[in-house]
Amino acid sequence: MSEAGASTAAASVAAQPLTAADWLAAWEAAAAAPPGLREVALLLPACGADAQGVSRLPLGTRDALLLDLRQALFGARLDCIAACPSCGERCEWSCEVDALRDSTATAAPPNGTWLGTDAHGAGWQVAFRPVHSLDIAAAAKLAAAGDTAQAARVLLERCVTQACQASREVAASAIPQELHAAIGEAMAAADPQALSTVALNCPSCSAHWQADLDIGAFLWAEIDTWAQRLLAEVHRLALRYGWAERDIVAMSPARRAYYLAFGDA
Repeated sequence: MSEAGASTAAASVAAQPLTAADWLAAWEAAAAAPPGLREVALLLPACGADAQGVSRLPLGTRDALLLDLRQALFGARLDCIAACPSCGERCEWSCEVDALRDSTATAAPPNGTWLGTDAHGAGWQVAFRPVHSLDIAAAAKLAAAGDTAQAARVLLERCVTQACQASREVAASAIPQELHAAIGEAMAAADPQALSTVALNCPSCSAHWQADLDIGAFLWAEIDTWAQRLLAEVHRLALRYGWAERDIVAMSPARRAYYLAFGDA
């Protein structure tokens, strides 16, 4: 990522230019963020919004912004690696950012309703809102403690706005476990941009599968690599010339490369 790329990224999701120093600060904030909120930390500088506002964006809306940000910072092409689920072969593949955009997704995913019956034949009506980053963060705490079942339940219960059994309103916690998967599928269908998948073929065993791509994790890995490379350059130039970090970071990548090359000559 170059300083020009940083400025372009800001213009893509907000009307404010950002420098390499701004993105270095965003990287530091994201590294310290709890699971589920790292994506929010990455978006904040470019969105020009408050943390609460960004953290409550539906996941699909948030991920659409992350796609915009990734394209502006690093370009439209993503180079990825995935392991074949059949033979374990390491598969390299590429795709364009636009291929990850869901044409059916809306800018503001609406609330939804799921209708169904439980094992006893009782009719259920469950209304829900889209999942947002704070929901993911709450569930991630439980998952990190090893309670994945409770994490899934908390995620669903946080997003259910109303539940009725046989026309009688009940608490979200009263929804039978057997219905959770179907409700989860309905929630995912209501916000399709929240899950990006790519069709892949294994060159070794010819297996076909759908690979999930987490744009937040992907973008974080790229920004983390960029930031660590920049800090390594700062370290070398500060030792060699005694310059301050802010002055080295403010240089263009080309100028830093020249100074580094002079020292290697």
